[in-house]
Order: sequence, then C-alpha cells, then structure tokens
Amino acid sequence: ADISFTTLAASTPIVVTNAITNLIGSLAEGGATLTTDGGSTLTGVGVCWGTSVDPTITSNLGITNESQYLLSVPPYTYYSNMSNLVIGTTYHYRAYATNGNGTSYGSDVSFVATAATLGQTISGGLMWGYVFSVDGTGLHGLIADMWGYGVADWGCTSSVTGATGTTVGTGMANTTAIINDITANACTSASPMLAFAAQVSKYNGIDWYLPSKDEFNLLWTNQNADITGGLSGNLGIALTTAPFWSSSEVSATDAWNFDGTTWLNTGLKTSQYIVWPIRSF
Repeated sequence: ADISFTTLAASTPIVVTNAITNLIGSLAEGGATLTTDGGSTLTGVGVCWGTSVDPTITSNLGITNESQYLLSVPPYTYYSNMSNLVIGTTYHYRAYATNGNGTSYGSDVSFVATAATLGQTISGGLMWGYVFSVDGTGLHGLIADMWGYGVADWGCTSSVTGATGTTVGTGMANTTAIINDITANACTSASPMLAFAAQVSKYNGIDWYLPSKDEFNLLWTNQNADITGGLSGNLGIALTTAPFWSSSEVSATDAWNFDGTTWLNTGLKTSQYIVWPIRSF
C-alpha cells in the first residue's frame, strides 16, 4: 500500500546548558546536552562565557569548540572547561550549537569562580582526582588521578629523549618528549596495556601527563591532604605492586623511579613500574 509522509523543515539545533560540574581556581567545568542537530550538519558545539548575562559566540570573554563531537549523532552530553577565570567574579555561561541554519543557545547559567583548596576532590566529565598542590593565589595547581593506571615500561631504551626536567612544571614537556621519541623510533611496549608510561598517562585525556621527579615527590608529600583518605590509600595499595615512574630521564637506559622511600636513578626503562597521571589547572 502507498504511504505518504512529510519531512520536517531543517532548523537550528536544540541544546540545553547543564549545571557547573567543577569549580577549581581559574577553571570551571560546564557542559551541555545536545538534543537534536536540527536536521543539518553541525559546524560547532561548545560553551561561551562572560560577565554579562547571555554571552554569545560573538560577544564573550571565552568560547570553546568541542569539534570532536561534530560527527556524533544527538542526543549526547559534552563537557567544556572555561579558563582564565578570576576568583570571586560572577560569570555567566551558555551552551551553543551551530548548524547551516544558525546558532542556538541553552539557558544562561551563572557561577562564581572559587579558589582551589589543597585536598579538594574533583569529579566530573573532564577532570577528576585530588588537588595535591595549589599556588598562593588559589588559581593554579596540580591534580592527581584517583587510582593510577597499572604498570608499564617507561619508553625506548636505545635513545636519549631529552625528558630531563625534574622540577615542578616540567612533567608535561617531559611526557611530550618521551612520546615523540617513541613515535620517531617506532618502539614497542611490553606492558599489559601495550603502551609506555607516558602514553598511558594520556588515556585520561590530552591534558594529563606523567609527573616529573619533583611533581611526584610533591604528590607523595601531600597525599594526606585528601581528607577522604582515598589518595593515600590508593597510593599505598599501588606501591605493593611496584615503584612509581616519573617522567624524568637519567640516560638512554634509565629513568627516575620512587619506591615509597627513596628515589632511584637506576630504574631500567624496560621495567614495569606504576603509572600515576597528573594534570595542571
């Protein structure tokens, strides 16, 4: 039998602004639920923010474009980090979605940027873990993963990567250097995850990395700042398996590792040691 139907006219997307997930110093994590793409290809999704009500993609203090979601089929939820915030300032943010018919916005949501605190627990779409370092302004610091990521070998054993930074603030550059060396030399990991420690750290996301020697030392020193006891407990359980890797290189064959008491510079890069990712904010 013949059945007739009428197609819907294409429209702008429908997007809903979600509540703030995390407030941590200079960052706030928000997000949205995209209900429909409006029958037209999406060209942009994200959030925009400012100090006035109803910021837009052309009038704002900041905007994100979560391009990794553009090929996804709604409905879905996405998250965005708003950065460079000033503590004590009231901000407004809205989710947006753009297709060939225009841009739609979710409702306006306001929040006040809040100083980070040592031991603060973070849980959300993009950030999770424990704050183990905060600078004097409360704006910036370091977050540690809750559980770590098992064990892995460090990296290539026949080359010097240049990942020699040991101070706080060098872990990300170290991690990048290690991964670049792995790629350049096409090295193969023998770890259970078939990935080296620096690569495993990125399983949490691009902002995560293998801590430098001093960054992990700071994590170990401040582990009890987590009032829930989760961080110190999890670190202790992990240590029964193996020492912890840092991203700080010693030579073509060795890198710094920590056994819970002593830093050792004779850790062969082929050793299967614990990977504990961190990230900055």
